[in-house]
Amino acid sequence: MVETNRVGLDTENLMKLWDHGVDALYVLTGRRSEAIGGELINWTLVERIADRFGRWEAEKGIRIPDAKRATVLKLLYLRFSESARTSDTAIDEMLNLAA
Repeated sequence: MVETNRVGLDTENLMKLWDHGVDALYVLTGRRSEAIGGELINWTLVERIADRFGRWEAEKGIRIPDAKRATVLKLLYLRFSESARTSDTAIDEMLNLAA
């Protein structure tokens, strides 16, 4: 056990804790993983995608159903997150597919 120094707190043991539902980031940092995750999201990128999403819907007179909306936003975010840059054309193509 980690508390008794019989087992070290290495990556393998942290992953075992995670697999059993323990918040490993909390163990390491004292902060919940949900809070840390929110800090890792590029909110400016999310705003740019959401803005284009809204403009596309207004232009087309179409509203993507809520069930699809979250999935499409997630996929668009994942598509653009590495470069932190968006493309109206790529967003429009995804929305055309979703509509």
